[in-house]
Amino acid sequence: MDYGDFVKQMERIAEAPSRSFKRGDVVEGVLVKAAEGGWYVDFGHKTEGFIPQTEWTKSFILDDVEPKLGQRYRFLLVKLGKEEEDYPLLSRWRLVFEERWRELERALQEGDGVLRVTCVETVKGGMMVNCMGLRGFIPLSHLHAGNGMGSPKKLLGKELEVKVLELEKGRRNIKLSYRLVAEERRQKEVEEFLSRINEGDVLEGKVVSVTRFGVFVNLGPVDGLVPMSEVTYSRYLKPSSLVKKNQTVKVKVLSVDRSSGKVSLSIKRALPDPWEGISERYSPGSTVDGRVTGLAEFGAFVEIEPGVEGLIHISSLSWDKVGSPKEVLKIGQSVKVLIKDVNAAEKRISLGYRELFDPWDKVEEKYSVGQDVECVVKEVKDFGAFVEIEPGIEGLLHVSQMSTGRVSAPSSLVKEGDRLTCRILSIDKASRRIRLSRRAILEEELAERRRREEEERRRQQAEEEKLKASIVGEAPSVTLQDILKDKASRR
Repeated sequence: MDYGDFVKQMERIAEAPSRSFKRGDVVEGVLVKAAEGGWYVDFGHKTEGFIPQTEWTKSFILDDVEPKLGQRYRFLLVKLGKEEEDYPLLSRWRLVFEERWRELERALQEGDGVLRVTCVETVKGGMMVNCMGLRGFIPLSHLHAGNGMGSPKKLLGKELEVKVLELEKGRRNIKLSYRLVAEERRQKEVEEFLSRINEGDVLEGKVVSVTRFGVFVNLGPVDGLVPMSEVTYSRYLKPSSLVKKNQTVKVKVLSVDRSSGKVSLSIKRALPDPWEGISERYSPGSTVDGRVTGLAEFGAFVEIEPGVEGLIHISSLSWDKVGSPKEVLKIGQSVKVLIKDVNAAEKRISLGYRELFDPWDKVEEKYSVGQDVECVVKEVKDFGAFVEIEPGIEGLLHVSQMSTGRVSAPSSLVKEGDRLTCRILSIDKASRRIRLSRRAILEEELAERRRREEEERRRQQAEEEKLKASIVGEAPSVTLQDILKDKASRR
């Protein structure tokens, strides 16, 4: 301190009203000068006080102010100098921390243990919050309450109501929980909601998830379960093919267990039963227009009216071999189907598709007895083989008609997939039967081969006779042996 500063300080001491100070006092003062490592403060003492930079603020104090010369601030008197020339030591953060801690405790009492905090920073393991101007921490396990908050970063800048997990003033430790508050609030909402609903009520909700045993629907405070049997009147469709996540649906309350909070629901019962009077509207043998609503491994589902679906079994889709229904139909396709059977009690309708395109209708126009046709072996039995003449038309090649000789096992001659030429022996359109024969063709081929062999034998015999006549003329004493010997001697 130079001489001028010393004079000014003595003048202030002389002019200042007499006041005694002690350690722990809260004082007000003005920052008058910056020095290395801190600032000098005029707070009415006979000497200026000094506040080190480390005593201005701490990281656990939030929303703090920056020091400015000439500004008045409040401080805590930490230490008085032993000598007159010693500067009193001041602290600002200790006073701020003490005041904010008391405010925190008062807020806990007035708020029944609930505080309002603001999320300020995501850290490893949780979230830092502004709690009455002090830094608090919410562990990740206590940040979420199963309410779909998502990433903690989405909470930055938002206010939360929390409860205290740990509060240690000496360690400046404030550990909080959002989950506890959310769970308590949710429990109250659940109890209130369950007290209002009753069996038979029709509500609106949103699909939360679809599982193998049913559909969970959110009704607000609670999720209810729609068992798989209550999703649709159809016995074939899976819930996942009818409802999707986030889809809004109407449900009927089947039961309410207020002690456990479980609610059983039904989607199908919230709608009129479309199967009432179904037998009066549809009869076997009639045809109806429909729309393909689903494809499964075993067939295709066709809606013939809203809420009424029938099944076309995969075997009734096409006269060709079908590996999957999607090879024939696609979802949304309009089709005409045949009503094969109506079971109102079990709510089942069996439909046909290929029957409307029966190749047997024109079988007598395309084929006739005695006609040879190309066939493909479809199935081999002990008594013969079933062969396909064209998609939808099969015939029987009996074991007795497989070969010209006796056949002990058909599988020794043919196998599935073999292509054969067979002759039609008979056609019975009414019974949808065609008898075929390989034997007749083989016998003809054998007879033709023998005829050609006989012709060849006769031709060779004629040539021999001609050769014999050219060598010996008409002499009857010359033999074939003589001719051969003559040829050998000429070589």
